Amino acid sequence: MKRLFTSFVALVMAAHLFAAPERDWTVYLVQHTHTDIGYTKPQTEILAEHLRYIDYAIDYCDITKDYPDDAKFRWTCESAWAVSQYLKVRPAKQVQRFKDCIKRGQIEVTAMYFNMAEVADENSMRYFLLPLKELREQGIPFQGAMQNDVNGVAWCLADYLPQAGIKFLWMGPNTDRAIEPFDLPTLFRWESPSGRSLIAFRAEHYMKADMLGILEDIPTFEPQLLSYLESLEKAGFPFSEIGMQYLGSFTDNAPPSYKVCDLIKEWNETHEYPKLRSATAHEFIDLIAEKHADELPVYRVAYPDWWTDGFGSAMRETAEARKAQADMLSNQGLLSMAEMLGADLPEGVNAGIEDIHDNLLFYDEHTFGSWDSIDNPTGYQSELQWACKGSFAWAAQKKAKLLYETSGGLLQSYIHRAEVPTITFFNPLAWERSAYCDMYVDYDLLPDNSGYRIVSEEGEEVAYQVYEKRTEGAYYRMYVKDLPSLGYRTYRIVPGEAKAAQPAQETACTSLENEYYRISIDARRGGMSSIYDKKAGREMLDPGSEWAAGQLIYETLDERWNFKEYKYEGLARSSARDVTVRAGEEGPLFRSLVVSGQADGLSEHGFSCEIKLYNDEPRIELSYAMRPLPDPEAASYYVAFPFAGDRITFDVQGGFVRPGENQLEGTASGWNTVQNFAAARSDGYQALLSSKEIPLMQLGNLLEGTYQYIKKYDKAHIFSWVLNNYWTTNFRATQGGEIHWNYTITSTPDNSDTKALRFALGDRVQPYGRAIPQGTPDSNPSEYSALSLTSDGMVITSMAPARRKGYVILQVRETAGTTPTLALSRNGKAVKFRKSDALEKPCGRRLKSLKLAPYDDIFVIVKAR
Repeated sequence: MKRLFTSFVALVMAAHLFAAPERDWTVYLVQHTHTDIGYTKPQTEILAEHLRYIDYAIDYCDITKDYPDDAKFRWTCESAWAVSQYLKVRPAKQVQRFKDCIKRGQIEVTAMYFNMAEVADENSMRYFLLPLKELREQGIPFQGAMQNDVNGVAWCLADYLPQAGIKFLWMGPNTDRAIEPFDLPTLFRWESPSGRSLIAFRAEHYMKADMLGILEDIPTFEPQLLSYLESLEKAGFPFSEIGMQYLGSFTDNAPPSYKVCDLIKEWNETHEYPKLRSATAHEFIDLIAEKHADELPVYRVAYPDWWTDGFGSAMRETAEARKAQADMLSNQGLLSMAEMLGADLPEGVNAGIEDIHDNLLFYDEHTFGSWDSIDNPTGYQSELQWACKGSFAWAAQKKAKLLYETSGGLLQSYIHRAEVPTITFFNPLAWERSAYCDMYVDYDLLPDNSGYRIVSEEGEEVAYQVYEKRTEGAYYRMYVKDLPSLGYRTYRIVPGEAKAAQPAQETACTSLENEYYRISIDARRGGMSSIYDKKAGREMLDPGSEWAAGQLIYETLDERWNFKEYKYEGLARSSARDVTVRAGEEGPLFRSLVVSGQADGLSEHGFSCEIKLYNDEPRIELSYAMRPLPDPEAASYYVAFPFAGDRITFDVQGGFVRPGENQLEGTASGWNTVQNFAAARSDGYQALLSSKEIPLMQLGNLLEGTYQYIKKYDKAHIFSWVLNNYWTTNFRATQGGEIHWNYTITSTPDNSDTKALRFALGDRVQPYGRAIPQGTPDSNPSEYSALSLTSDGMVITSMAPARRKGYVILQVRETAGTTPTLALSRNGKAVKFRKSDALEKPCGRRLKSLKLAPYDDIFVIVKAR
């Protein structure tokens, strides 16, 4: 009967009723549940449902146990989060049933905690993988990772995943408002900057088989499947096997279903080819690896995400999450320092760190809100889901700020006390540096006048400037020189005349100048028409630019759906008007001018920008305040930085990207997500831009024309994309009220990525200052360094107390493209370490040194003391 049916199909194909693929295909059908944290239902329902779905999947494995092997129910757990929760709350007997399904090959768990947007930083991405450690300890194996819906992925995972034993990455992208790499599904070897790699599969949409009609019946599914397979042959797909995903219902967050198992059973009984197989994700990848590993192309490129522009629809919460990321880098460094000093961390500190990162990950995962968030922005679902989503950012920020008290409380036992009040400045980064520290000090310790100085035991004075006063104290910005690597220095608050900030002279309203820069202000455009670098003898800005540096730009879009057609049409732009420029402050740290005015889309309060020119180092800061109206019409705000130069580099998680060069073709080109810095470069020079709050930037030019498959630009212009509401679903329709954000600019003849990263990471992660009342003098040292690198070309980008008590884990990145030797020291003595993976699994023996590969990204574990 099967032969007769196959002959009949051949006759029908010959009559051109069906497509006619020539190969003997095998289609690996991978059922999963796409994890949207919200979107189809409130987050409070969705999270519980995904645990119940695992129960269903276990039952369906049993129901189909007597089916032919190819037709047995199989299911891939897309989100490791659901599994980690499931193991905590289900009875042991049910958990064992789940593990038995895994052993039989009917359920596979993949390594991605969620489907992540690119706004998560590389530190959070380590915590993103950390739950895999517990799952493995409970007998849950991992072979691959799966990222669905999102059309990009963090480059650091090309390092983290292989080190953790993960062999493949399955990408099931959604091309809504996004083009995709390659013109057909493609398997390739994806490399990190250091050359570590895993097999990556740019599959079709994660519901491709649903779209072909697999949930219907054979007469519906067959012609569409055969037509699709024929199209793969014509397009040059090289293999006779293909992996294809589907959901149990044609919707996100769909429960599993075994209905398709019956279709597969009937199909295989009546068709010789194509053969259908109910499969887990690794089966298809394993087959390709076994038969065709040497044939796969190799790409050492970033994989930037098109969808992060949606995070600009909630600029306030995105900024708070970004600041919490920096706070966690600081707190983790401080707690690591405390352990190295000898402190016993309180019970639950590591759990608290992981809880904060959980909140950050819940905010940074790709689902923002309800499916009707744009069409019905004030509807119940839209309001409810956004309230839940936004709460993750605020919870992370609140808990990160509280964690400073844990860190500071531990450290203050080790710092020097004196007969006068003191301030101790802690450097949570592992290199010596001079830096600015913002802190609050009570007037009891630092009285409200300029009659007090902050000095070290050697007489080195800390310059400071008040930026906000309260009844009981004030907020200060202080400049501390040469802070020890991962260490501290204590300063005394003593009587003595300190230079106070004064209002700048009114005659200085068109320019600012010091030994580093001469800045000219264009009052008509509300920005800087020139930044002249006096040390380098060169202009930093493009004199032919339409826009001034720091100029606010307002943009409207007449039709959101244009982006769904991959074109930037219907855009109109305007800029600041009614601009005034007044003197700001002149003090020991900086001089400033304040530019204020009005722009379309703002309330009557308009906007202001304070331009600060710093005295102690080549540094310009721009601090903005603005009150947009909550208008549902599609609009954006940008700040322009039209630097001179001929190329741009920016950093992402785990690497440095040159737009259009070392990014996968077809990935985000209209805008990008910047982790720490963007650099405008020319030979022997770079201008650097960093923001503590704003991750989105358009590089080279503002949006125009159509989506670029390969990014092209001819000028090193950078446009910070402050906020927008250009989406048609999921993201927020409006945002209003006063918002604040900042940028820092510097320049240097050192054109290296190391210099750029240290500048920007140091700008985001300030020293931590702690003021202590006078007390009985003690013998604690007034200066200390817990750890330092002994060679250049490397950056310790993060550290944290390890889960194993008494140990600290460090992330070390080689950033110069050389092969340096990693060695650590404390007080001039070598500190031994062991290599580790992101999951804190040590490997090999303890080492005094280790030769790194170019752009290596590794983890090492050191004994705290």
